[in-house]
Amino acid sequence: MPSITVHGFAFQGVDGWVLTMPDPVIERLLAPAPGLLPHLDKPHIVDAGGSFAEIETLFRRIADEFTGIGPGRLLSIQACLELILVWLARQVLSERERTLSVQSRAAAHARRFRHLVETGFREHRTLDHYARGLGITTTQLNRVCRAVFAKPALGVLHDRLLLEARRNLVYTSMTVAEVAYTLGFADPSYFTRFFIRATGAAPSDFRRAQRERMSRNPPGPTGMTAT
Repeated sequence: MPSITVHGFAFQGVDGWVLTMPDPVIERLLAPAPGLLPHLDKPHIVDAGGSFAEIETLFRRIADEFTGIGPGRLLSIQACLELILVWLARQVLSERERTLSVQSRAAAHARRFRHLVETGFREHRTLDHYARGLGITTTQLNRVCRAVFAKPALGVLHDRLLLEARRNLVYTSMTVAEVAYTLGFADPSYFTRFFIRATGAAPSDFRRAQRERMSRNPPGPTGMTAT
């Protein structure tokens, strides 16, 4: 718990220690390794895990030295504090590296998923099919898409279908039924329902509105729509 952090402790049925150190003391103890200080600048909960016995020994040693009168007690306490601070900084750094690794893997899965969708969106494959291709579960796939695209995997699939549907409706002379079949819909009425649910307009109405807008704002000299 860094300084200038509003906090409180509620002790009930616990056994342990609370260790408080002023900032100057921490800075002095870590002066030989200043790169560790930034890892202790935010509140953090660290799981001792396999290091529990080692850390417990250090805390117990500090408690014993604090209440004792043995020679060199302050030096002993300082040595224990240095070891605890180094351990804490290493644990926080390790956790941050694991988080970055997870984020990196999520981004890689997201890119691969986008590629698979691009090559197969007309085939209306299941999410399980895409997840198996990525070597993850559908739950993990949804988690990745929410983290990277801010929407579930099915939303990514639907967005790609809608993009192609809009392009075909505006820039081709295909009928609505032909657009539906081109996009892999077995029934044009299902495509219409899908389009209305996603856009709030029927495909024919969308086409008409877009073409009217384009006729009012024809492409300029650079190929961009004039405004």
